[in-house]
Amino acid sequence: MSLGFAIMAPIWGMLADRYGRKLMVMRATFAGAILMVLMVFVTNVQQLVLLRILHGGFTGTIAAATTLVVSIVPKQYSGVAFGSLQTAVYLGTSLGPLLGGIAADSLGYRSSFWVTGALLLFSGILVTFLVREDFHPAEDVTRSKQTGWGEAAQFLFAAGGALLAVFAARILLRVGTQILNPVLPLFVQTLLPPEARVATMTGIITGASAIGTALGSPLIGRWGDRFKSPPQAPAL
Repeated sequence: MSLGFAIMAPIWGMLADRYGRKLMVMRATFAGAILMVLMVFVTNVQQLVLLRILHGGFTGTIAAATTLVVSIVPKQYSGVAFGSLQTAVYLGTSLGPLLGGIAADSLGYRSSFWVTGALLLFSGILVTFLVREDFHPAEDVTRSKQTGWGEAAQFLFAAGGALLAVFAARILLRVGTQILNPVLPLFVQTLLPPEARVATMTGIITGASAIGTALGSPLIGRWGDRFKSPPQAPAL
């Protein structure tokens, strides 16, 4: 899934700059809903791997929603808006594994895909009918002939060492947070008796790590709005 997102993210970013951020959120949610339902019917691992790669390539709901919020919220409130969005993201991260674990233990593993697909469909409908975006692409963006990867690389290296450092830090952070995902259910299983609801308990443990972030994000965002770095004096 992450492989597909890594490949397609610069392209979706380019299209967002040209055609609007709301359209990208709709693409991510509706495509995610369709692909999740298709996963219900897989019959082998190869099919599931292919659909997971496509899911990563065509979704990216968090990135799309973040750019949409940043673009429609006044700049003086961008910190608190982003913090509130992070709260929503991590509340979902907390509740999603729990809901998926309960569904898997009660109704079978495939039911979790149905639930996820329905939630993505509902979120896409909410964005379609309730979000308003007054989008006007910049003139230089519409004239640009570069691909998403070309624009991303040019911007990354033109911004200097600070952005490259953040880029590298994000890679290391995601590697560190994702290392445990493949082994966590197996490790939880070794800690529980045979009759325990392993999927539900794994969901609780997975979601617990996001609760602190969900609670602290609005506070950090408000601090960011209040204590922004002072403008730098122009070089002489």
